[in-house]
Amino acid sequence: RQKPENKEKHRVESQTYNRKPEVIEYRKEYRQKPKVKAKRKATLKAYLTPKVRTRIKKEKSEYSKKPTVKKHISKKHLELKKQVLIPISKKITNSNVLKCNCPGCPEKMIEFLSIDHIDGREKMGHVGWSTETLYYWIRRQLEQGIVPDGLQVLCHNCNWAKGRYGKCPHQK
Repeated sequence: RQKPENKEKHRVESQTYNRKPEVIEYRKEYRQKPKVKAKRKATLKAYLTPKVRTRIKKEKSEYSKKPTVKKHISKKHLELKKQVLIPISKKITNSNVLKCNCPGCPEKMIEFLSIDHIDGREKMGHVGWSTETLYYWIRRQLEQGIVPDGLQVLCHNCNWAKGRYGKCPHQK
């Protein structure tokens, strides 16, 4: 088990098993049982006392402030962002150029671009999702050969303005 090739094989097998629809469905049903819900709630309540919560928060904060970790996280996030934004942009604009989809906006830097829900998060069922969760979901869809509908690439300014005012000032 300790050999690298065996570890990798086991990791890949467990990932494919955990993504099977029947396994996901079984786990959802299992978590909905009253006994299981009560047990999980009691465990969390016992474990996550204010003192423990504070300690965990402090540890996470200290870990993420390390320069090597910061560099790794930002590099990993940028790579994930590229994997997700390029196919969505290509679907909408039929171009390999990654840029903001707003007609008057010239923004092309990937650091300033983000995903926008065309009709809102509620319609797609993504309420409460973090950006990273959304990006991983999109990447899984892309791996299955599906480019999700209802999403577009906007820069942060256009995305914020669209959410705040209903449309971007570039469209006036």
